[in-house]
Amino acid sequence: MSRNIIRSFQTSSAAAIQHIGAELSQLRSLNGPDGERWSVSTRTVCEAVERADPRITVADIQGAKAHLSSKDRSDPEQVITVGLKTQGGVRVGTLHVHLSGSFKFFPSRAGREGGYDHNIAQANIPGYLAGDNDPWEKASPAPAKK
Repeated sequence: MSRNIIRSFQTSSAAAIQHIGAELSQLRSLNGPDGERWSVSTRTVCEAVERADPRITVADIQGAKAHLSSKDRSDPEQVITVGLKTQGGVRVGTLHVHLSGSFKFFPSRAGREGGYDHNIAQANIPGYLAGDNDPWEKASPAPAKK
């Protein structure tokens, strides 16, 4: 078989998003009977976000125990908080992942200016819930696009 034909059957070898902070196994162990679902939801959302914008290469899971958000008081569901960064370490925003697999993305200033928020919003990722600007960002919101 020709090398070109064989090549068409091979999968892409794109690097997967790197998880830092809490480990996915900790999500399983610290969240009781729902631990496996928390782990799967978090991993699935992080991978989908990385596919939506490959510049996002690092997912910093900020605590393994599901919790109510102290920053997004409008969200009544428990969340796992995940900081998103580029390979260069630029923080582009924060995810709040829900047990159901739905999630909100809160872009930082760099996330808004770099178009990360737009790419994620336009990617039709299942479970995406439109969020406000990053509650951790102290800067004023980006001006409305005309």
